[in-house]
Amino acid sequence: MTMKPPTLCVRFFLIFWIAAGWLVRTPAVAAGETGPPPDRLSPTNRALSLDGVTASVAVGSSRSLQAFTNALTLEAWVRPFSFYPTPGSVHSILRKNVEAGAENFFLRIRNTEGPPLVEFGLGRQLGVIGAACELQTNQWCHLAATYDGQTAAVLVNGSVIGSKRTSGSLVIDASELVIGRGDPEYSSGEYSHGLLDEVRVWNVARSPTQIGTSMKSSLTGKEAGLMAYWNFDDGTPTDLSGHGNTGRLQGNARIVEVPRPATPAGVGAGTRTTEQTGPENLTFNQRLAVVEALWRNLNEIYPALEYKGIRGRDWIEPAVERTKTVRTDHEFYDLLLEQMARLQDTHTRIISHPGQPALETPPVMLNEVEGKVAVIRAHPDTRLLPGDIIVSIEDRPVAARLDGQVRRVCNSTARGRVREACGQLLRGPPGTSVTVSVQRGGEALRQVALRRESLPEFWREPVISHRRLSEAIGCIRIARWTDNSIPDQFDAALEAFKEMRGIIIDVRGNGGGNDQLADLVNGRLIEQPVVSSIDFWRKAGTDEYHRTLGWVHPRGPWPYRGRVAVLTDEASTSACEHFVSGVEATGKVLLVGTPTNGAGGGPTTVKLPDGTRVAISRALGIRANGVVFEGHGIPPHVFSTPTLEDLRQGRDPAVEVAANWIVSNQALPPRAQPLQEARPER
Repeated sequence: MTMKPPTLCVRFFLIFWIAAGWLVRTPAVAAGETGPPPDRLSPTNRALSLDGVTASVAVGSSRSLQAFTNALTLEAWVRPFSFYPTPGSVHSILRKNVEAGAENFFLRIRNTEGPPLVEFGLGRQLGVIGAACELQTNQWCHLAATYDGQTAAVLVNGSVIGSKRTSGSLVIDASELVIGRGDPEYSSGEYSHGLLDEVRVWNVARSPTQIGTSMKSSLTGKEAGLMAYWNFDDGTPTDLSGHGNTGRLQGNARIVEVPRPATPAGVGAGTRTTEQTGPENLTFNQRLAVVEALWRNLNEIYPALEYKGIRGRDWIEPAVERTKTVRTDHEFYDLLLEQMARLQDTHTRIISHPGQPALETPPVMLNEVEGKVAVIRAHPDTRLLPGDIIVSIEDRPVAARLDGQVRRVCNSTARGRVREACGQLLRGPPGTSVTVSVQRGGEALRQVALRRESLPEFWREPVISHRRLSEAIGCIRIARWTDNSIPDQFDAALEAFKEMRGIIIDVRGNGGGNDQLADLVNGRLIEQPVVSSIDFWRKAGTDEYHRTLGWVHPRGPWPYRGRVAVLTDEASTSACEHFVSGVEATGKVLLVGTPTNGAGGGPTTVKLPDGTRVAISRALGIRANGVVFEGHGIPPHVFSTPTLEDLRQGRDPAVEVAANWIVSNQALPPRAQPLQEARPER
């Protein structure tokens, strides 16, 4: 859980079966690589280099950047070096007004469980359109977005990949336009990591043909409707449109020379690479410097060292000793991954490191059920069914593989660590296959070959949906707190269920997002303000903290007065825990399932001397009742998890428990924060 000081609370979103094709490294630009438009007017091609931590370009307001009413086109060539590995994280290409909820417009990339989304935002009034595309790291692609007053569209390499009907005028203020950075309190600032080139802003809606033709060459700057244009070829962020919108380099932003590339073959062209930054092997002194830099940053930022009983150098010294014995960089980065896992904090982890391979997972969701690694959900093409037991992977017992994987997982509770590790068991190079031995009930073992590939339709789930379970009960599913339309959609569901006995709100697997959206939903369930959560933030480099309170205020034309049950599990994380803490504080909502994730909050990103990027939590979260939930999660009133037979029969026992309570007249059952987790450590 995280609180955004002093007001807006925004989460670093996390789901634990990570499709790790997006865990990549940070290579330097090398001669001979492919890149943006080939038909340059300038003899030297340069691009804006962004480090994903502090780098951006700020452009002051001007008349030309406010000259938009009902038409807009945004364009940029983008070569991402890495994506944050967590679904929901954002990488901003261009945004006008970075204040949360106040954006005029933006173009950005959002990571998901499947392929990334290219998102085009038109402000709160007109909303956001997102379209999935197989964007590749270390490959150039051209992103564009258009709005003509009736339709918003997203284009990749000149082809429309998604569109949405929406109408109305843009709301434009006198805020800055920022390239390479977004909301400062979300996704560690929504910084982009990679190269940008040929960034263009128009106050007309360009056609796909116009975009496809002009993206391959530089502009003259005199084109009709061109409000701002940066191609960086003169080594500065000078606006070449003639409107004077010259930018200012911020942080570690640099303009670098880049060889002219070949034109991409089409949407999603390119393959993931496994390039490595820097020398093949670091020296001992270089590795030691990385370890010490990691420890120094944790001491300055991480709020839970003392809470977790870490004193002096007891935590880091084992890593220093092991560093003396490692022989390769591969062993060294394994050491770092295992060391970070010892902190047991979902938000504090290695994001990427040099030489990190690109990995993919088959479209299969696994978790531990009744002590077995079982299939929770699978794509039909895999021939696996819910409740199937994975016995071995490539002839190695699955228990041994799981034990090894858990040691490298950064997660706050034992259940969360096992779940995340299960999600990584089948990973490997994209396009390859993995063979598993599977058993169902008393049937004989069978061998199944699974292809490691991205299937967006398997992982994709609506942000919010609702359905009628019976005449008395409605169910609202909220998959993540990442879409500004969630409050409106929730209100519509409440209207449909207004006369029902009660509702079930299912936030299982919800990895977080924006705390404010969670508060707006909770505001429909209360008649008086409640404290949703409390956070303590370490003052950098000291043992002092400052406290922030999260409040939920009543919202909407009427409060929902029916009975409410909320379903949680070990993947209900971050902003979702903020929501659960808030509904718990109402004193009238039943929690059913398993404890929430127990994550730290407010993560920031630091870069170590070798280029390794690390996320570190800044906030220690406390429930409204004063109990720390980091490492424990928020416990349910009723513990409920499916059995193997439940999975095979398609039953959901948590829903059944919640529904039975709603139609009963029973009060909330008592419960206490468990000091020990229900399942033992592996």
